[in-house]
Amino acid sequence: RPLRSAASQALAQYGFSGIRPGTVVSQLRLAERQILEIVKVLIRDPHVLILDEPTSALLPEQVHWLFATVREFAAKGRIVIFISHRLAEIEALCDRVTVLRNGKDVGHGPMAEMPEDKLVELMLGRKIERVFPQSDRASRVRDEIVCKLEDFGSPPRLHDINLEIKRGQIVGVGGLAGQGQGDLFLAMFGARRSNGRAVVSGRQVHSRSPSQALASGIALVPEDRASEGLCLALSVRDNVSLGNLGRISSASLISARRERQLVRASIKSLQITLRHPWQEVNSLSGGNQQKVLLARVLARDPDLLLMYDATRGVDVGTKTELYQLMHEQCARGVGILFYSTDAAELANMADEVVVLHDGTIRARLSGADLSEERIIAAAVGGGSRAEEVA
Repeated sequence: RPLRSAASQALAQYGFSGIRPGTVVSQLRLAERQILEIVKVLIRDPHVLILDEPTSALLPEQVHWLFATVREFAAKGRIVIFISHRLAEIEALCDRVTVLRNGKDVGHGPMAEMPEDKLVELMLGRKIERVFPQSDRASRVRDEIVCKLEDFGSPPRLHDINLEIKRGQIVGVGGLAGQGQGDLFLAMFGARRSNGRAVVSGRQVHSRSPSQALASGIALVPEDRASEGLCLALSVRDNVSLGNLGRISSASLISARRERQLVRASIKSLQITLRHPWQEVNSLSGGNQQKVLLARVLARDPDLLLMYDATRGVDVGTKTELYQLMHEQCARGVGILFYSTDAAELANMADEVVVLHDGTIRARLSGADLSEERIIAAAVGGGSRAEEVA
């Protein structure tokens, strides 16, 4: 009883009394788990606070809370080491910045003397002309519809979703967090019950499980690669092979030769940095872990690729590679449904963006209407203002 009371007081002290102390952590949302980690550290009142990618799963208002808390902490004369791939956050919060590449200090100094383009150059070890790759939409997007949803939903959160994705097209999904985006992706992948009609590659699908969705040509890159996508204690080889056993086995026996060929081709295609294929995934960087997950997914040659915040927690260089990979998949005729918490990603990568609000589509943006500002306006504007944007 005293432990539960102390936990309640600690959460209430930082404004998170909505998290019940008796809840099993696995039942919390990803953002709530992140909050719990941060509060657990803060209540120790340390002299040195190290935050490693603390905002990667947080909502905007939670990021504002964290920044205010960190500034208050530093004002007491304490030290804060803030690690992030989000350069805007580094610029807004930090007094000094150090860039590490391959375990070495490649540049440091006052924040005022380290503009964003210099930081990116130091991180990559080379100049980068463009973060978001350019492509000719007219030649990339085909007329054939790869996925069509009619009155699709997942009670009680998601309802009346009508959506078309063409081959070679990237359809973005925006909106404030918790408006049904996760329900949409999980329902399409068969991990959550659904109703309505879903047609993929001309065939009506009834995905009652992820295995049925995979058999229908649907593949998912989930929100949390650590708990939902990868077996971190297993090797890169094992993780890539696990999702493709049908391709590398016969008579229930795995062919070592075919497995070796598949894994080597995947590592080369996605430029995964590692010592050898038997290296455990948990020893890789976040960006390379995400590449391993993508390698397993793409080895199935899906018709429809569901990408849920796939660039979260990876560095600028890896993000650029993932953007290019998306365009390469589109060139092969894959349709992509792409959710991101970053409106700039949606505006620059998607051909069309649907903004969800309260479990249904409230705005559709494309062409001249598709911009970062309009995505945000539709997300916060609710019904009437979102319709005006659309």
